[in-house]
Amino acid sequence: MECALVLKRRGHNPVIFEKEDQLGGLFLTASAMTFKENDKQLIEWYKNEIKKAGVEVRFNTEVNDLGTIRRGFDEIIVCTGSVPRTMPQIKGFEKTRTFRELLREKKVEGDKIVFLGGGQSSCEAAYDLVLAGKHPTIVEYGNDLVAAQATCLANTSFLRDAMEYHKVPVYLHSTITEIGDGYCVIKTPDKTFKVECDAVINGIGFVPAPVGEKAPHVHRVGDCVAIGNLRTVIWRAWDVCMRI
Repeated sequence: MECALVLKRRGHNPVIFEKEDQLGGLFLTASAMTFKENDKQLIEWYKNEIKKAGVEVRFNTEVNDLGTIRRGFDEIIVCTGSVPRTMPQIKGFEKTRTFRELLREKKVEGDKIVFLGGGQSSCEAAYDLVLAGKHPTIVEYGNDLVAAQATCLANTSFLRDAMEYHKVPVYLHSTITEIGDGYCVIKTPDKTFKVECDAVINGIGFVPAPVGEKAPHVHRVGDCVAIGNLRTVIWRAWDVCMRI
């Protein structure tokens, strides 16, 4: 959406191909928590600006081959985001649920939710569950929560303090070795034990998922280049489009 707005202001005629029936992409899930009203408002602002600018949007149109649209456009900007990382070596990993299922689609039911991975997304989702009166658990392989360098220090500090204040069980230097129906097995430096849970959320991160190969007149923006945040996505979108 940022690309389309910048290009429209510069006299181009951008067209957005969107595989779903609404704009927003991965940010619809990232802003789904109850305490992210400002993020929801930003998405609505972008939607309104797209409409006001008269940008053509082709909904329910997924492009898997850039060759199908190459002849109709002078430049192609790929903004296909990322997909959840997987760990098939964990027994029962296919039973994990995604952030989209938990936050946006509300398909994850139950009270005891375990997060595999302790990054910002897991901690924010866990905090949202706490506010709803539920009981999350976080299992993190590293030595701290929200360890990514791109995260705002204020957010990092708050989330760590919130987990401690609400007595959310956090296991560092730990992992999950098995996921079954109604349980998972957690391995810490000291012991391995089974815990009952209603769901395990895949919080081990994301990997870029660009469509098509790199080529002249093909640009990549957002998480399909490298995993970042809202600021890095918007800045790169502006920078790429100012060069077209």
